[in-house]
Amino acid sequence: MGALTPAPATLAVTAATAARARMAAHALGARAFDERVGRIALRPHQAVVVPALRHRLLAHGGVLLADATGLGKTYVALAVAQGTRAPLVVAPAALRTMWRESAGRAGLEPPAFLGVEALSRGAGPAEPPGLVIVDEAHHVRTPGTRRHGALRSIAASTPVLLLSATPVHNAVHDLAALCSLFLGDAAYELSLAELQQHVVRRHPRDVPGAVRMPEVRPPERLAVAHDDDRLGQLASIPAPVPPLDGGAAQALCTMSLVRAWCSSDAALAATVRRRLATAHALMAALEAGEHPTRHQLRAWTYADGALQLALPGIVLSPLSLAGTNRGAAAARAQLLDAVRQHAAGLAELLAVQAGGNRNDARRAEQLRLVAKRHPGERVLAFSHSAHTVRALFRELRDLPGLCALTGAGAEIASGRIARDEALARFAAGSRAANAPDADPAGRGPATPDPGAASRLRRGQVTMLLATDLLSEGLNLQHASVVVHLDQPWTAARLEQRVGRLARPGSARERVHVYAIASPASGEALLRVDERLRRKLGVATMAIGAPGTGAPLLPLVESEGAAAEPSEVECRERVRTLLEGFASEARAPVDAPLQHHAPIVAAVAAPCAGWIACLHEPGSPAFLLASMGGGPRTEACAVAAALALATGEDRPPGAASLAAARAQLGAWWRSHAAARLVGAPGLVLSPGQRAGLRRLDAMLGRFRRHERAPFALPAALARSALTRPPSARRDAQLAALAASPDDADWLAAVAALGGRDEPRAVSRGALEPPVVALLLLAVEEAPATA
Repeated sequence: MGALTPAPATLAVTAATAARARMAAHALGARAFDERVGRIALRPHQAVVVPALRHRLLAHGGVLLADATGLGKTYVALAVAQGTRAPLVVAPAALRTMWRESAGRAGLEPPAFLGVEALSRGAGPAEPPGLVIVDEAHHVRTPGTRRHGALRSIAASTPVLLLSATPVHNAVHDLAALCSLFLGDAAYELSLAELQQHVVRRHPRDVPGAVRMPEVRPPERLAVAHDDDRLGQLASIPAPVPPLDGGAAQALCTMSLVRAWCSSDAALAATVRRRLATAHALMAALEAGEHPTRHQLRAWTYADGALQLALPGIVLSPLSLAGTNRGAAAARAQLLDAVRQHAAGLAELLAVQAGGNRNDARRAEQLRLVAKRHPGERVLAFSHSAHTVRALFRELRDLPGLCALTGAGAEIASGRIARDEALARFAAGSRAANAPDADPAGRGPATPDPGAASRLRRGQVTMLLATDLLSEGLNLQHASVVVHLDQPWTAARLEQRVGRLARPGSARERVHVYAIASPASGEALLRVDERLRRKLGVATMAIGAPGTGAPLLPLVESEGAAAEPSEVECRERVRTLLEGFASEARAPVDAPLQHHAPIVAAVAAPCAGWIACLHEPGSPAFLLASMGGGPRTEACAVAAALALATGEDRPPGAASLAAARAQLGAWWRSHAAARLVGAPGLVLSPGQRAGLRRLDAMLGRFRRHERAPFALPAALARSALTRPPSARRDAQLAALAASPDDADWLAAVAALGGRDEPRAVSRGALEPPVVALLLLAVEEAPATA
């Protein structure tokens, strides 16, 4: 860090408009940005975030763009990637076409694409990428999985831009896992506030006038009569026997069966058949003298209702088959009896199911009523189960314009069609297909072939039953009605479903949301509403409110007072307020402003306080505020103060000015001193801590007078080992840790810290570098500064 410089002793009194503009100019920084990506003109809210993302990629090696659905993250990412060598997109395979078409619409060469599913199979990029874009990044939020490990290896040497409107599904740990892709293991030790510094999120309400978004109506629950006696049958099934490396079998079995039943009878039947097949596989293995693991059970295949048994002598290891002592044989016999009882219970339940019931027909009838209630509108119904989608398709097959879409493909009344054709038929003839802002970048849709458009209109799809694979990455604003056929495990999935419709260029001014009710007894057992409410609360705390701007499901909302805004939301609020301050100035404030005399102004406000902008040469400017307490730099505190900063001008009061400068001076001296002695509270990765231990142990082997030759390399090494966390640095330190020679290791680590600027202290180091100070004033005697 460069030398700290003194602030002048006096502040020039000016108009509040000028003080606000000065703050905005410094805090927002350079505002020049590309307004186009290829041949497409970006919307203002898209263009303004591109340089900010590039800065974070350069400074930290990564950033998470968590904009709400509909704000055009794809085109922002393409703009960030412009000029980058060999950009790589990592995303679910279903989004490959969308990325190719988006790049083609912009007249750009499509970036290389790698499916997250392929990452799990060990695939990697064909060439080292210059930038990795991870779309629907929540798919890699689970550490320990192959895909997370593979992506982290790629990101260790490449900047990574993460895209997800719903990065937090279950816990704040999800956010830490994503940030670890570019921050390394230290991300898991950062506080929520520190993690939020690496997130950029805007809500449609943050960009008024930039996009036309439909109003999302509160959801309506559709009641369906159910046979609640079925819950007793599910709970009474004898306990299953888990694989050798399994656990909690009874609870997981019951929960999976009840969850399937809450989706549809068809989903329940399919789950029972699958579990029955697993039971038969276990029986075959136990009869051969072995209790198999999960991996060994995969040798038994089950598809289309048929079970194919593997040969136990081939699948199971000879060593385990040799275990024929009397105790082991008795244990296997006991397990075999338990599996047979479990299989008998499943078979009995399957027989009851086959006896017929009308639950799925009742669900289908509710969909008919929804279609009648919204004539001429496109209806999109989501389920987590492909069996539910297919069952409802069979019940509604006579309904005109019906289509089912699952991972296996699309089907209409006349037979199977391609997935892309199904989506095209769903869009054909809708209002959104011809809306002026239907394109995600806001510049209109591509002109279709007239003959193809006519054919599609003749076979329009007006109701699309789909699995959740369609709830990610696709723009389905042709629909204006969404139906939750069941409840997923996470509130994020609910937001993704509604977010497919609530987008720019929506077919209607309103999006209607319905939810088919699950059996009351099943809901009580699974406590889905409670789970969703808890997970929604965690996500709201971490990144902000859902982007849909409306409740996700009946009852699935936080109770009592509205939740406090997250730091991510407040940071965007600060930016929005500063943009307003910059635009209100009559004349632009020229840069570089740090050489201008600092200024002070005051405005009338309901409470006393102040806002200051500090800008040290060579470092980013930042704001801090005080309203009745000590100075605070948190975005929410600054946003609250900025919101009060637009009152009428007042002369700066002597007492208020003196108090503000005293608070500022004390805060800055504490802040500067902390930096000079090494930033207390800095979170270090395990690799950094191991490096510091090795450095201390190495130096400890020498007497004090013998350490002189190592002073400079040790100082540089310590600097490298105490830098802010970085996945790239972790990878470098891990590679160097293998060096057996301490001297070679020290020289290599010192080289990593060789570019650090030495800290220097000037005479005025403890004076805050104020560029603008705005007092929130009550009436008092005026005084000169």
